[in-house]
Amino acid sequence: MAFYFMRIHAKINHALRQIKQILLSVFRQSDKIPLAPVQIGNKWGYIDKNGKRVIKPQFEDAWEFQEGLARIQLGGKYGFIDKNGEIVIKPQFDYAGDFKEGLASIHLGN
Repeated sequence: MAFYFMRIHAKINHALRQIKQILLSVFRQSDKIPLAPVQIGNKWGYIDKNGKRVIKPQFEDAWEFQEGLARIQLGGKYGFIDKNGEIVIKPQFDYAGDFKEGLASIHLGN
C-alpha cells in the first residue's frame, strides 16, 4: 500500500513541476507583467520572469501589479506595494480593488 501512495505522490509532484514550467513560460512571454505573485507556504511574495524571488513572502494575499502598484493583504487589511516591495499605501482598508486609470476602489469600516 505504501508503494502505491509513493507512486501517486511522485505523479503529483511531476504534474506540479510541469504546471510551474507552463506558468513560468507564459509569464516570461508577457512584457506587461513585471513580477508575479507566488505563494510559498501560507504567505505570498513575488517572483521575476526567471522565477527568482524578489519580494519575500510576507503577505496574507497578493495580486498582480496594475499601474505600478500591487494590492496586498496584511493583518487582515488591504494596501499597496511598489515593484521594490515597499508599502506605498499602508494596509488600512477593509477592501481594495486594483488601480485603473489612477484610481482604486476601497472600503473602510463596516
